[in-house]
Amino acid sequence: MDRYLDLLRYYEKLVRDSSFHKFNKEMAIELWGAFNTSLSLGHREEKMVKEFVNITNGKTFNGISLHSKFIHGTESRVKFFSPYEDNSRELGDALVISVIKRGPEILLSKVCFIQHKKAAKGGKKNSWDIQKDQLFLLKNFPPFSGVCGIFSGKTDVIFRNDSGCLGAYGLLGNNGNMTFASAPIITDLLKGNNRINDEDISWIDTINIRSGQLSYYPLISGRFSKELVFLFHEHGWHGGYLRNTTFCRDLFDFTNNWMLGNIGEVSFAFGESHSSELHSFTRWALKQLGLSEIMNIDSNLDNEGHSEWHEGGLAISAMVTDVHTG
Repeated sequence: MDRYLDLLRYYEKLVRDSSFHKFNKEMAIELWGAFNTSLSLGHREEKMVKEFVNITNGKTFNGISLHSKFIHGTESRVKFFSPYEDNSRELGDALVISVIKRGPEILLSKVCFIQHKKAAKGGKKNSWDIQKDQLFLLKNFPPFSGVCGIFSGKTDVIFRNDSGCLGAYGLLGNNGNMTFASAPIITDLLKGNNRINDEDISWIDTINIRSGQLSYYPLISGRFSKELVFLFHEHGWHGGYLRNTTFCRDLFDFTNNWMLGNIGEVSFAFGESHSSELHSFTRWALKQLGLSEIMNIDSNLDNEGHSEWHEGGLAISAMVTDVHTG
């Protein structure tokens, strides 16, 4: 129980630390400025994703460390069931991971595929074109097979998406801002169309969708020990951390929620693999960042989900929080 007590005490202290919020805000300002510059120079999404990698990599704050890398290679495309004409797409151009650990032991990991989209040129409002087949993939994650890149040779891959936030979009506005929205939210906003704009996004009620609980948390799941449930209950776990945020209106919201472990689908939590294939893929991604030296990546891989993944083009960014050193 000591490791989970450390986790709760760490976050109870972190959310009250004004220096932590300063760290988040300064990172958001830096990203906003870099994106704005890239847009003014006419850069494509790939260049802006590289800016995100360059800015976030190496940042640290009191137990939190960011590790980012752009892996060059073939576009990672998959084939899947789709009601639309094109059923071969990439899962996303970036992968964002959150890892909570105590020393070398991983306590929790979350992952999110993000597809970045630049606003269309011209017009007074930001608007973004969305490909329905890729949206269908990022929302539903039907069984898929690899066409090329990372998933090459894979068949019938199953990624659970209980949170609705395994797949999301990074909508890049003409002023340098980025709005983060899960694929289910984008689906609702489109209303059968192929484009959304600022006005569509303005109607989103962030209060009602900001941070819901998930079934793996000890307070609401019957599969964890009574001691663990009591520990979380005793500490009144409600501080806005380790939850499920599916929409961030701007970069300030996004950096804050990422640093608090609120972004993405759970692949491993409290000693259990939540989704074996996704758990295996997450560990593969962490290895690409060279993180085997600071955490036991293989120690909690079950045989069912342990499979090889291949090289492919993808930006990977991991937020690693060590609750033992904070």
